[in-house]
Order: sequence, then C-alpha cells, then structure tokens
Amino acid sequence: MYDGNVQYFTSGHVPRFVFAAIILISGILFTVVLFFGQWLPLCSKWKLMKWTKNTYYNGFMDAYHAPFTPKHRYWVGLLLLTLITHNLITALALDNSLPVLSAGVLSVGLISWKLLNNRLYKNKFRDSLETLYLLNIVCLAFGTSYVKDSRKDQSALANTSMTISFIIFAITLSYHFYQFVLKKTNTWLKIEDIVRNLGVDVADRRANNGREMYQPVVNANDDDELLEVVDDYEQRDALNPPYTDGAMEEADPDRYITPPIIRPATRPDQLRLSYMDELAPLTTEDYRPAPPPTRVNHRPAVTCTEIGPIHNKV
Repeated sequence: MYDGNVQYFTSGHVPRFVFAAIILISGILFTVVLFFGQWLPLCSKWKLMKWTKNTYYNGFMDAYHAPFTPKHRYWVGLLLLTLITHNLITALALDNSLPVLSAGVLSVGLISWKLLNNRLYKNKFRDSLETLYLLNIVCLAFGTSYVKDSRKDQSALANTSMTISFIIFAITLSYHFYQFVLKKTNTWLKIEDIVRNLGVDVADRRANNGREMYQPVVNANDDDELLEVVDDYEQRDALNPPYTDGAMEEADPDRYITPPIIRPATRPDQLRLSYMDELAPLTTEDYRPAPPPTRVNHRPAVTCTEIGPIHNKV
C-alpha cells in the first residue's frame, strides 16, 4: 500500500529501494531476452553480442523455446510484456473498471494473434489449453463489466471462472505427475504388468470359447455325412488304438468337431536312422562364393640360359 509518510532514501526506505531496483532491472532484462531470444543469435557477429553463442545461454533459452515452433519463440516474452502492461494500467488507473477492460482487451488481442498465426506451440493440445485459459479471462472480464453496469452480484461468475481454472490446473498437474513421477516408479510398472496380463487372459478366453469360433459352417444335408465320418474315425481308433505317449486331444462332438489325429510315422520303440540324427547347421562358410579356378600357365618355363663362345671374324 502507498504510504506518503515514508520518505525516500531514509534508513527504512533504502533496503526497499535497492531490492525493488534489482527486481525491476532483472525483470526487464529477462523479459527483453525472452522476447528477442530468437533474433539475438543473428547479431552474434558483433563483439558485444558474442555471448549469444555461449552454451549456457543456449541451454537456458532452449528451456523456454522448446515448446514453440521456430517462428514463434517470442511468445513467452510477449506474454510477460502483456502482463507488465496490464499491471501498469492497474497501478495507474483511477477507476476500477479500466483494469477489468484491460484484461479483456489484452486477452482478446492475444487470442486474435494466435488465430492469425496458425499454431504457435508444437503440440496442439498445449495450444488449445492456453487458448482456453485466455477465453476464461475474456469471459470473466467482460462478464464482470456487464454485471457491474447492471448492478448485479458477481460472485457466481467469479466462482465459475475460478472453478474452471482450478479444474484445468488440476488436470495439467495430474498429467505431469503421471508422466514424470508415477510412470517411472516400480509400483506403476507392476500395475501395468498386471493389467497387461489380464488383457492377455481375456483374449485367450475369447479365443478358446470354441462354440462360436470353431463350429463348422455346414448345411443341413451334410449332417449325415459328418456323422459317417465320425463313425469311421471311431471304428478305426477301436481297431488301431492310438499311442498314448504323445499329447493328444480326444474328439468331443458335442462341443466341436476336431480334425483327425495325426499319428507319427514311426512307432515309439522303433529306432531312428543314423543319418536322421546328423545335424549339419548352416554357417557363414556356406554363403561365401566359390574360389576362382586356378590359372594354368601354358608358357614353357625357362630353366637355363646357354651362352656360346664369341668368335671375332676379320
């Protein structure tokens, strides 16, 4: 609150003035850097702007520029400038209606700028979420102006606006808590495994519910033929009992018609041939190309050289 009895640069005012000056200067520099952050590297050729190539500076700016498209990385700085403008109007205005109109007009301007420039955020959901916040401010501002002119109660409008903002904030906070905290815990991983196993069990049950999945589609005239086939299988099994060493499934005509049982070609007591047990796995040597044929040199080899006597004839 303003107090005209406190004089400037007295013992009680100097610390307040120093801290206020530090906050004001740092806030202005921070806002300017965020607003012009995407254009400052273009001036790195100047000696005074070489600090824009520093890795620490680039890492600091990436934290604010990462959610936005390369063309609209000024958006955080623009939001801060809008907030500073609204605070100045609120501090200097003599009437209470002017700050309310300022909030509504500035919010409408931001929404219009977003609509004219397509998408500012890389993620559509974040862009829509911020637009919803701005629309909430617009409705609250102009609704408050209407209620004030009509001399009605503003509590219902304010409570509705605050409830919408709180619900959106709670959803955002819950999403970030799940994404960056809960999703990485061992308890949540165990819960995901249990849910995944339940889904697999349900799928297996549906696949094994054979009356509807395994019931053959036949005509009414084919019933006699199917019964004859079943009788033939039963008579053959009675004459030649199947081997009980392997895993076999008995036919159940009441449930569904099973395919014929495939018996092995050899008896369990019959020995296998020796060549059937010799394994010859493929190796990398089998894929190498054949070596080129050796060249045969048909030229006669020189074994020795004879040098005869030299005769000088006059």
